[in-house]
Amino acid sequence: MSRQNAARSTPRLAMALTLLGVVGVIMASCSRSPSPSDDGRVRVLVSIPPLAGLVEALLPEGAEVETLIPPGSSVHSYQLRPDDRARVARADLVLMVGLGLEGRASSLLESAGDRLIRFDHVAGLEGEDDHTGHDHDHDHAHTIDPHLWLDPDLVLRLIDALEIRLAAINDVDRDSLAARAAFLRERTQMLDFTYRSTLADRRGQAIVTHHDAWSRLADRYGLRVAAVLRPVASGEPTPGELAKAREAIQREGVTTIFVEPQFDAALARRLAASAGVKVAVLDPIGGGDWFAMMRANLDALVGGIPAHEPAPQGP
Repeated sequence: MSRQNAARSTPRLAMALTLLGVVGVIMASCSRSPSPSDDGRVRVLVSIPPLAGLVEALLPEGAEVETLIPPGSSVHSYQLRPDDRARVARADLVLMVGLGLEGRASSLLESAGDRLIRFDHVAGLEGEDDHTGHDHDHDHAHTIDPHLWLDPDLVLRLIDALEIRLAAINDVDRDSLAARAAFLRERTQMLDFTYRSTLADRRGQAIVTHHDAWSRLADRYGLRVAAVLRPVASGEPTPGELAKAREAIQREGVTTIFVEPQFDAALARRLAASAGVKVAVLDPIGGGDWFAMMRANLDALVGGIPAHEPAPQGP
């Protein structure tokens, strides 16, 4: 080849090599499955508000927590939105309760695959049928209460599981995560101690609740659920159920019916008026701050449950 021809071919060769390189990059990027957070931000999607605050306390600055079912909504009536599938797809981690609590949204959340944490599995209930939840079964003596987050002991197990899974996400500083997790455990243990000490003089007392959400909290702190106005959360109380609740109020000396902001309380208020008892609010969902929700519920329990009379002193 002449020097002149070689000179003309050199730019062409360089251009060809450049094009091959560009094509190679494009093909490599197409064949690679990008992680949900290629921009470096950690994204977590939780199913219900009380889980949001717990997760947020563990995340680094700049991370993002989304809640699938917003505050004020009932998990039993939530209708999936068009962008919910995209929200699951872009999350690094997805957290749900399980035990049928999320209803129609369960299948969507489970589509997260190995990015999913199920609270029921963390709590050791993975062998239970998802459809044993209180909204799917009328035989409530044998149902499993899915309101796991109302038991601080189970929340401690969730914190452990979240720490392990978050530590596996790229760019998460494990030392900082461990410090945040330790502080969150300490706060949770202190809340548990506050519940135990505050309700100690009310152990054994009966409560009447709006729906079947409080058996775990009651068992943890020595209370008894004497009656539930809505044994099936998606339905209105029947006359028979209201009559049973009234009998329990009279039999147990209950002074307060605890209603929930997610349900219409008109029937409960009429029952309270006819039975001569008060109405107070227990909120199992809250606005996203788990500690604020739990403290408000403790205040409601203290105000609505009479303490045991002190034993008479001897001469």
